[in-house]
Amino acid sequence: MRHVKRGGSYLRALGPKKKWSGSPDDTAYSKISGGRWNPPGEFGVLYLSGSADVAYANGREILNGLLAPAATVDDLLDPESLFEVQEFLVDESEFVDAVTKNGRAELALPARCGKGKRYALTRAIGRAAYKGGENGIASISAVQRDGEELAIFDSCASKIAHMRGARRTLRQWRAGRVGVKKKSSKKSSS
Repeated sequence: MRHVKRGGSYLRALGPKKKWSGSPDDTAYSKISGGRWNPPGEFGVLYLSGSADVAYANGREILNGLLAPAATVDDLLDPESLFEVQEFLVDESEFVDAVTKNGRAELALPARCGKGKRYALTRAIGRAAYKGGENGIASISAVQRDGEELAIFDSCASKIAHMRGARRTLRQWRAGRVGVKKKSSKKSSS
């Protein structure tokens, strides 16, 4: 498997606190239900968004799941005030490359992906990476074009991903970032 180095500031999109009351760094729910990179019941993953735009797209997915079938996020006046985010600082580390063209080709992944598409393949990749002692997987976003996501395995999440600040709505997080330059060491090593 090819690797890329990733680190810096990431966001975890969370449902409203009354619906998602656990700690933002808890991977137990992902272990139970599974996700893009982990089969249900096998291991947990801390799923992080590489930017506010990706967190917004993931937050929309969470809200749509909570509102359906009665409504959609598009029915809301201000969705950024309804779902929450937690900022994480990730130590620069190596991750399996599902971001670059060469990394995706080596994993037999298509150039683009969609939400819920090809989970059998991505879960098999996640299982192999987990068993191989990898930190996790850096991938293109399934919900936001040109975005990135980071899936950090539960076996190392507490060592390399550190919560920063308080859990808050995306609107509050954005307001606190006005005029702040983002420092990130996100870079690709092919």
